[in-house]
Amino acid sequence: MHPRLVRYAKRRLGDDSALDVSSQAMQTIWAKNLAAPRTDLETRQLQSLAYRIVEGHIRNALRSRGRFGRIVVAVAESRGREPTDVSDIADLVVEGDAVEWLEKLSVTDREVLALVMDGYAVAEIAVILDCTPAAVSMRLQRAKRNVKLLLGRGTRHD
Repeated sequence: MHPRLVRYAKRRLGDDSALDVSSQAMQTIWAKNLAAPRTDLETRQLQSLAYRIVEGHIRNALRSRGRFGRIVVAVAESRGREPTDVSDIADLVVEGDAVEWLEKLSVTDREVLALVMDGYAVAEIAVILDCTPAAVSMRLQRAKRNVKLLLGRGTRHD
C-alpha cells in the first residue's frame, strides 16, 4: 500500500514531502493496531482508510507550508525586503483563461479529472474515492461533459 500512498501524495506535495506524508500515514495505520483483512471487502475498506488517512496528513502538510509562507512574508516585510517565493510547489500552474474554467468545475469534477490525468485507472480511483468503479465512470463522464460545456463545445442534458 505504501507505494500507492506515495504516488497519491506526490500529486499534491512533490517527491520529498510525499515520502514523509505517506510514511506518517503508514505509521498512523500501524498505530491503530487493525486486524489483517480477511475478505476482499475488508481489504477495500482498509485501502480506503489508508487514502483517507494520507489525505489528512497531506492537508496538515499544506497547512504547515501555508503557515511557513506567511511567516517568511512577515519576516521579509518587517525587514523591508521583498519576500521570497514560497508558493506551494504541488499546485497545478495554469496560465490564462484555463484557470477560470477550472475554477468553474465542481470539486468532484476536478478531483476525478486530476486522478485520471495522473494516470490512475478507474478501479484505483474507486478505491481512492471510496466508491464503485461505475460511480467513478459516471463522475468522469459528467466531468468531461462539463469541461466541454465550459469550453463551448457541447450541449447540456441535465
